[in-house]
Amino acid sequence: MTGPTYDGKLVLAERFRALSRDGRSPAAAVQLLAELYYAFHFHIVQPLSGALLFWLGADDELIVEMEGRRLDPEKILTREPHGLDPPAVPLDQYRWMIIDPRQAERDALAELAIGAPSVPPPQETEPAKLPPQWIQIVDAHISSEIERNGRFPTLGSARDTVIGLLRDRKKAIPNDRTIERGIHKHRPSWIDK
Repeated sequence: MTGPTYDGKLVLAERFRALSRDGRSPAAAVQLLAELYYAFHFHIVQPLSGALLFWLGADDELIVEMEGRRLDPEKILTREPHGLDPPAVPLDQYRWMIIDPRQAERDALAELAIGAPSVPPPQETEPAKLPPQWIQIVDAHISSEIERNGRFPTLGSARDTVIGLLRDRKKAIPNDRTIERGIHKHRPSWIDK
């Protein structure tokens, strides 16, 4: 059974339910819905005054916020883009831009350094291995974040928590990418999907 449609347009809640019906977990459906929206794969019909934020509620329902106030996803009409809209950003490129926003700065600097001797890229290291006691501490942080904000923390927040733990224990701190890969490998459920 599908939700209401209006003149062939889908409401946000319908898009969320369709992603869930395709076999995605509610958390994955919320993340993909947000990515599709931010990367221009669909558009909101009615004019809105701010940016939309997408969360997963305690009962696995879609929560949509704009400037701190909740909106009803059953009343937000969407439509597929047409030729006059900005072109959709491929999701793999969009995810790359979100994961490493510093890359744009590095690309701009690389253009300025034309003719300069090239520097080899840094070696990829193994994902950070997190000792069990740290995993428990970070799990507690994630739980408190969920209770406080009703959602998983961002990858950056989870990474900052791990860095804080390493710093408190006067341990060597790997680069951000290594920590993020460790989080993805050992605790992918820590971050909002």
